[in-house]
This record gives sequence, C-alpha cells and structure tokens, in this order.
Amino acid sequence: AYGAQPYGTVVVDPILPQLVGPKAEYYLPKFRQLKAQGKNTSWNWAAFLVPSYWMLYRKMYLYGAITAVIEILCSAIGSLLVLLLMLGGCVAMGIFGNFIYMKDLEGKAEEARTMPEPYRTQFLMTNRGVNSSVVVLTVVGRIVFTVFLLALQM
Repeated sequence: AYGAQPYGTVVVDPILPQLVGPKAEYYLPKFRQLKAQGKNTSWNWAAFLVPSYWMLYRKMYLYGAITAVIEILCSAIGSLLVLLLMLGGCVAMGIFGNFIYMKDLEGKAEEARTMPEPYRTQFLMTNRGVNSSVVVLTVVGRIVFTVFLLALQM
C-alpha cells in the first residue's frame, strides 16, 4: 500500500513514526511484527496495568474515556465478579493494546493523507506524541469523584 517492497518486507505506514512520539523504538517494531505475523496480539505492560490511563496518554481519547467510565462504574459496584471482569479487561488490553494502538494510528494517518496542507501538518502536530496532562487531570478527577462518593456515604 505504501509502494512496492521486496517480498517478505513488512512496511509500516510512513506517517506512523510521526504520530507515535515517545517509545517509537518500542512500538514500531511491534507494529511490524504484528503485520508480518498477521496477528492482532502482543503484550503491552502499560496497557495491562493502567488501561484507561495508557489509552489517554497515547491520545486514544474515546477508548480511554469509555474504559475510564467502565473502570469507575466497576469500582463503585465493587463485587468480586466485577473485579474479576475488570482483571479480564486488563488482560485483554495487555494482549490487544498494541494492535488497538496501531489501528488507531493507522486511522489517523489515513485521515491525514486526505487533508491538504496546511491542515495535514496541523492535524499531525495535534495528534502526534502523548498527552500527560490528560492523565493528570483524569487522576485528579478520579480522586475528586472518590471523595465525593465517600462523602455521600457518611
């Protein structure tokens, strides 16, 4: 799709390195491996340990917001079954996180490809790298929400 390549060579979309930002040396080989093996699974510790925060940090805002809401609701319910389901969700994110991230970036790259300049450059600048501010705000929001819930129980 990105030009003729010798047989067996796996090419990652040339826009992806611009979008990944920190840890490109981790993600780009993972993306090549996923494509070469035709798989959608690999392991990502950050996606396993802190799924919503990882997604928000990596600018997958919709996925991150949905996951954060699910995590908050599950925490509020607090039954053993729900906690086991949350653990299953964490394992699933650990297994599929790199693939989901790759697909998200490929979608952004495709969208950028359709844009004329200077919109493409602006889009790439806005969507590249990571966002630690949204993670900090999410942590603060969760703390405030937890304090609010505790105050209601008093």
